[in-house]
Amino acid sequence: MMLYDLGLAGTEISVLQRKVILTYFCTLSNNFIEERLVLGIETSCDDTGIAVVSDVRGVISQRVSSQYDVHRSYQGVVPHLARRAHLQNIEILLKEVMEGGQASSSFDFSELSAIAVTVGPGLGPCLGVGLDKAKELAMQHNLPFIAVNHLEVRRFLVNHVIGS
Repeated sequence: MMLYDLGLAGTEISVLQRKVILTYFCTLSNNFIEERLVLGIETSCDDTGIAVVSDVRGVISQRVSSQYDVHRSYQGVVPHLARRAHLQNIEILLKEVMEGGQASSSFDFSELSAIAVTVGPGLGPCLGVGLDKAKELAMQHNLPFIAVNHLEVRRFLVNHVIGS
């Protein structure tokens, strides 16, 4: 398993921004195939997000599960409740994304070039859920593992997407 710490990932970014970022991720891969697909996992706080992104077509399949209702009565995110919700949602979302989501066909792990996951900053218990799943998948399918910092992605976006 290869480890790339790019300092890139995030939530609340547009499809175009994701395409630019993951195109950058894919340039680090040693797989020289026509189209590269990356599975991205985001669990830094209270939403679980998983997507398959192409360096050619952008976001192909994505699912997000909101935890708004879980935390509403607390007027803020409760880390152990968020972790529990991530654990309940991650397998379901992964299955839905790999089955194709809004795409017309499903994906197989053999088609992926890498697994990317947010590693911080965020809530430790929440980050751990995504990190564990990403490491498990990367090792199981012999794929490169890309560690992503979602604050660095904002800097990357400002410098390379928004600023241009």
